[in-house]
Amino acid sequence: MDFSQLRSTTSLLALLITVVSVAQGFSFQEMEISPSTVYLGDDVTLTCKVVVQAGAAIEGVSVIEWFKRVDATGDPVEIAQNNIVSGPTTFQATKRYSAAIAIEPAGAEDNSEIERAVVAKLTITGVTAQDSGIIGCKLPQKASSGHITIDKPLSVIANVTAVTLKVIDADDVEQIAATKDQNITFTEGEKRKLYCEVTGGYPEPDVKMFLDGKDITNMFVKKVELKQEGAKEGLKALSYDVSLKNESFTFNYEYSRNKVECRASIPDSTRPTVTKKSMTIALSGYTPKFDCAKKMDVKLNKANFVMECKVIAEPPAQDFKVQWQNGPHHNQNASLDAASQQGDYKTEMKAGKDDTETIMILKIDRVFIQHFTKYYFEASNSIGKTTHTVQLHNADDSGAASSHTGFMLVLLLASILIFLS
Repeated sequence: MDFSQLRSTTSLLALLITVVSVAQGFSFQEMEISPSTVYLGDDVTLTCKVVVQAGAAIEGVSVIEWFKRVDATGDPVEIAQNNIVSGPTTFQATKRYSAAIAIEPAGAEDNSEIERAVVAKLTITGVTAQDSGIIGCKLPQKASSGHITIDKPLSVIANVTAVTLKVIDADDVEQIAATKDQNITFTEGEKRKLYCEVTGGYPEPDVKMFLDGKDITNMFVKKVELKQEGAKEGLKALSYDVSLKNESFTFNYEYSRNKVECRASIPDSTRPTVTKKSMTIALSGYTPKFDCAKKMDVKLNKANFVMECKVIAEPPAQDFKVQWQNGPHHNQNASLDAASQQGDYKTEMKAGKDDTETIMILKIDRVFIQHFTKYYFEASNSIGKTTHTVQLHNADDSGAASSHTGFMLVLLLASILIFLS
């Protein structure tokens, strides 16, 4: 058997795979790819080691074959046998593939009393996108168990070619492809198709959608396609196309001025690979919206009680008012405009995170029985007026009610026991 001298490698980052199969005293112990992360233009060495158990004839490992598949379900294409590269018009023709085989320890091929190893190496110089795929080695066996094989993905990292973020109307007539940070105007509640399409990249790019920095990828349907370019089997350039699609994305008022961004990155890469495209939602306008509770609890005699309601409007709200039912029987209406005071009531306005937000504040010096009523917060802009109702509730009532209910249950239970006795 002709075994070439094993060349030493200076940087070997081993990715150990445990024994996958054993037959007739032979087993693949490990497969290594060095370096572990491979980029376009790198030189890479793949190593298969076949352990020959003591007492087994090493002649049973006379042939180690290298093969390649596009993916887990693809048909294998032979790359090399022992130290001879196959394919005069494919792998051999590239002049970038070389194979070698050796025995460890050296010179022990005829010593069957010790465990030995047959080490096969496949080296690819200046890797390209054509070299990606699942590469493995195979030990032919005459036994009924067939071949012993081991394989591992060789992923030559290639960046994404393009990211397209686009909005399409329901009739597929109007289509807008976003440029960098482009402002796109919509009406409140409008429904559009929102797509992110990623072209190229290997291995499969990680594609995500964000709204104002929040991951909203789960709102989209993902589609992945593995593309193969080239006519030569085993040397087809591999890349992925990935799309995220939402067929009915609603542009709600809370999305106004938010950035929609699609990001694509290559996993496991130690180099920057993020490619992104974004747009900013600009709604044409909407009436004031309240972000505020409908019921607030407060204890009687609470001092300096504060009620806050956030108002969001585009264009920003300008006119604010708080009204409530006043008097012993709450049959008289009272109101306060922005930043004014009446008796033990005082209103204030506070700026929100931007000019679309305003915080309406109603302060009560001390809470008495007459304060437990409904309050009507009003805000207006050029589009219209919105009123939000807040019921101020006596927090002590819930405790009293609970105590009363508990007392009545005790009385009922006592009555039942007396009756039964």
